[in-house]
Amino acid sequence: MVLGSGRDELISGLRALSRQETSRTVVTGVAREGATAFLFTGQGSQRAGMGRTLYDTHTVFREAFDEVCTTLDRHLDTGHNVKDVVFDDDPALLDQTRYTQAALFALETALHHLITSFGITPDYLTGHSIGEITAAHAAGILTLDDACRLVAARGTLMQALPTGGAMIAVRASEDDIRPLLEGHEHQVAIAAVNGPTSLVVSGDEQATTHIAAALAERGVKTRRLTVSHAFHSPLMDPMLDDFRHVAETLTYHPPTTPIVSNLTGRLADPDHITTPAYWVQHIRQAVRFADGIHTLHTNDVRHYLELGPDGTLSTMAQDNLPEPEPQDTETTLTPLLHRDRDEQHTLLTAIAGVHARTTTSVDWTPLTTAATTPVDLPTYPFQRRRYWLDAPTPTSGADGLGLTATGHPVLTTLAELPDGGGYLFTGRVSGTDPAWVAEHVIFGTMIVPGVAFVDLLLHAAGHVGCEHIEELTHHVFLAVPDDGALQLRVLVEAADDSGRRSFTVHSRPEDAPAETDWTCHATGVLAAERREAPAAIDVLADEVWPPAGTEAVDTEEFYRRVTGAGFGYGPLFRGMRAAWRDGSTTYAEVSLPDDADPGAFGIHPGLLDSALQPAALIAGDEAADDSIRVPFSWAGVSLHATGARALRIRLLWPTPDTASLVVSDQTGAPVMTIDSLVMRTVGPDQLAVARAADAGELYEVDWLAVPVPEDDARDATGATWAVVADPLEHHLAVSPSRLGTAVDVLPDPVTLPAVREDGSAGPDVFVTWCLSGPDADPVRTTRSLTHHLLGLVQAMVSDERPDSRLVVLTRGAVSTGAGDESADLAGAAVWGLIRTAQTEHPDRFVLIDLDDSDASLRALPAAVSTSEPQLALRNGQFLAPRIGRVRTDAPDTGPVASPAPFDPDKTVLITGGTGALGTLLARHLVDTYGVRKLLLTSRHGARAGSDIVTELTELGAEVTVAACDVADRRSLEALLAGLPQEHPLGAVVHCAGTLDDGVVTALSPERFDGVLRPKVDGAWNLHELTRDLDLDAFVLFSSVVGVLGSPGQANYAAANAFLDALAQQRRTAGLPATSLAWGLWESGMADTLDEQDLARMNRNGLLPMPADQALGHFDAALRAEQAVLVPARLDLTGLRARAASAPVPPVFRGLVRAPLRSAARTAGAAGAV
Repeated sequence: MVLGSGRDELISGLRALSRQETSRTVVTGVAREGATAFLFTGQGSQRAGMGRTLYDTHTVFREAFDEVCTTLDRHLDTGHNVKDVVFDDDPALLDQTRYTQAALFALETALHHLITSFGITPDYLTGHSIGEITAAHAAGILTLDDACRLVAARGTLMQALPTGGAMIAVRASEDDIRPLLEGHEHQVAIAAVNGPTSLVVSGDEQATTHIAAALAERGVKTRRLTVSHAFHSPLMDPMLDDFRHVAETLTYHPPTTPIVSNLTGRLADPDHITTPAYWVQHIRQAVRFADGIHTLHTNDVRHYLELGPDGTLSTMAQDNLPEPEPQDTETTLTPLLHRDRDEQHTLLTAIAGVHARTTTSVDWTPLTTAATTPVDLPTYPFQRRRYWLDAPTPTSGADGLGLTATGHPVLTTLAELPDGGGYLFTGRVSGTDPAWVAEHVIFGTMIVPGVAFVDLLLHAAGHVGCEHIEELTHHVFLAVPDDGALQLRVLVEAADDSGRRSFTVHSRPEDAPAETDWTCHATGVLAAERREAPAAIDVLADEVWPPAGTEAVDTEEFYRRVTGAGFGYGPLFRGMRAAWRDGSTTYAEVSLPDDADPGAFGIHPGLLDSALQPAALIAGDEAADDSIRVPFSWAGVSLHATGARALRIRLLWPTPDTASLVVSDQTGAPVMTIDSLVMRTVGPDQLAVARAADAGELYEVDWLAVPVPEDDARDATGATWAVVADPLEHHLAVSPSRLGTAVDVLPDPVTLPAVREDGSAGPDVFVTWCLSGPDADPVRTTRSLTHHLLGLVQAMVSDERPDSRLVVLTRGAVSTGAGDESADLAGAAVWGLIRTAQTEHPDRFVLIDLDDSDASLRALPAAVSTSEPQLALRNGQFLAPRIGRVRTDAPDTGPVASPAPFDPDKTVLITGGTGALGTLLARHLVDTYGVRKLLLTSRHGARAGSDIVTELTELGAEVTVAACDVADRRSLEALLAGLPQEHPLGAVVHCAGTLDDGVVTALSPERFDGVLRPKVDGAWNLHELTRDLDLDAFVLFSSVVGVLGSPGQANYAAANAFLDALAQQRRTAGLPATSLAWGLWESGMADTLDEQDLARMNRNGLLPMPADQALGHFDAALRAEQAVLVPARLDLTGLRARAASAPVPPVFRGLVRAPLRSAARTAGAAGAV
């Protein structure tokens, strides 16, 4: 649907729709099945003037609102009319509890009348606290008069209670809170359960703040709410008897629409919710909103409409919904009103969403008048087309694709290359297909075992005229991602004069763009020479089995120890039934489980792997000393029989790392022979690196040229512009005027006129420069620019015109490639701030970084007119940021060489070193790189109860923990000066950071500074105090938030974007630097995120990474040449699924391609001929 207040807006919306661009005036979607629930908002969402526009516009709303207010006035009898209180610009009275509750009931009841007049009715109802009384009235439980009496009594009695107490929101679960309440139940209680780890505690000031302080010491995030009373707590007890007397005078009716109870979080019992006792309990007990949303979801509710002054419950509900399965109906959450947005536009957008995304038939009559006549539009253009159907070209099966089916479960197709170039085999592997992949895990990672390569290659050999594998060498583990799949390619080259054919085995993520590099996992040679099967091996036959003089192996103990050493085996890979040793010879008996089928494999991978398992474990004196090894290279591998379910093995060890095997059936007849198998030990660090490289989860920001349609450039010249700048800054104020268009100059950064003084419409495009002055201090300039821009962004959001935009211009704030220096660190922080503003308010902000050329300045109008929210202009060329995979050198499967020169005699400084990430990294540096001198800092020094120093000391490291605020230059300088000369500073890893999340309209300069300080001040101090030292590494722990933006984290994004630019600047100056813009770790900052935060991150395309995987990214990044890298686990599958119904964010378009729009069908094609 296209919305608009006039012809121009409608045409603009139609143009955006035709170009598949996002616009505030266009609502698209696919009608989805599912029930609808109405959510009625609770106290705290009120705002002065709420509903005024709807009151002036819609008769239904106005009549309902007047009736409710008149009834409430009669029962409140305070001398102030509720309507006047609501519409007064001064919120002083509205924020008093007696009026707050009455006002919300009046607004929400009127909204209910209005939305149902459009034919939109609920299947279920629920509310939050006072909102449940509105739901009860809407469900028919209370008449309007009785509901108003109950609301008036509730608010008045609460208002009469002594002020005081406290309500504090905490990021903790009920299990975390309840032990802290023991013994204090008469003072404090849980007031609301808004999410699994989003609670509100309420009660006596001292008791409540004491609990919050105890939680804060554990690292739990807390926030005190601004309230007059401690609602839903023991402090409400003095009013309950008087409230009960009022409730007992009312008449209750069975609900006509199911209602979900705040008390239980389940469907309300009609016999309970229609009693006075229920509504008394409702004041005192916790609001179980999270459980209520779960109940609605399990009852097939997929569409939620919030009736209230803001989108509070929509946000909370979203964070309580499970991640949808592919087959699930998409969930919609829509507030009818939203703070700081035009009420009429927001309402119509919500109704349009119901029309486009649900199966509800909307009645548009309330929008028509006697003078208007709706007109049906044609559903298709008239075109002269032929309608005969063409017979489709067969495409099913490999033959239809021009390929040959191989009959193999994994390596499924074969293509012969032209001119005798060889053969290409293709296949696919994922964590679920074939199913046995998930049963072979090493150090927590699904790994395709080496035996599977043997099976693939023997099968390929049979198709190309070869008989056996002459040699096979593994290079990189084939690590299978938890989500998604890998494409496989086996290239068998042309035969040489002796019939030998070289081969390679490659893989690549299935969702990788076409130009992404492939990872080579194995190479080798297939041979055509037929090798005769050896005679039956007597020692493996029944008559002498098991061989005499051998010592039995405890197989249960073997599997316990091999699991403890890092292997994870499923039933298919636990096939060793018995084993015996005789010196350097091992015998074993293996078989598949009874319900397993060998299938089309030569030897099932689970069965063959079980045959090699006696070679996998190197047992130490104690289990802790055990190590594991895997196949590295094979020679002379021949298959003599197929279809085996049970095998006997003789394994000889001519050298400690090399074995030869004979595999037979129970009669001693040979099934497979392996002349030589070299085994290598493996550690978790190698697999982490392999997974990082092979999963393609190490990214960088590429700046790619994008075209500009000429018609867009012409359209932009008609826009009206205004520059927000101090008129004394003449060069900033006049530069856009060189574009040949009229430009206003606005000196006030927080007053953006929607209407000029002469009554004409205000500017369409506001432009502001954010530049650092020559030789300016980067830290101070970062604060001044972000403070200035924060005020400007907040002013922009308050401009309710949907098409007005703010263009932020920088110079040298981003580096687009070699030779393009990132010189303006404060400008980079501005980019982080605006990137987040773009996620919160799409289509309102544009980021453009310019060079000094006139060509780029002249191109500015065309740049603003594109659909790209972020651009760098270089000599008039348009470059846009795209996330792309980084190609790193594949690790060898042998012993790990240190990928970064951590000198064991030098000290490694880790700031934030006592936190979760800092301790993980410290342990990794000691284990993997042999670091022996560690200096860990934090503002408060060692954490109580931490044993990291003892642990690292036992590993041979010398560890110092110091209380040092790296943002305090003098303190840091003194710390570094105290390092011993024999152990100077050799490397810096800056992990310090803090969070203070809030939407951009709620942030203040002080909240910005609190987040900037540890990141920006700390990093700059480290840079200045170490730039003259001979450092081996200077690593900044940044965040992907600075690259992508993230709702609610503008301050954090700005701080991390500064770090990324600092790394670029140091590299340009010839200094070591790597900035890692981390995605989510399962440990670290993610520990402070509740399920709501994690769900929000997931919607932004981020999934949490296990610590070992993240440390693998750290290792791979240290070897990469890029100064800034993005180690992250991106939810490309989810982004691709959402791309079917919404535009792909531009930054992801290098990884996720938008599906092509379906062409309109002709009438003949749509119907039968």
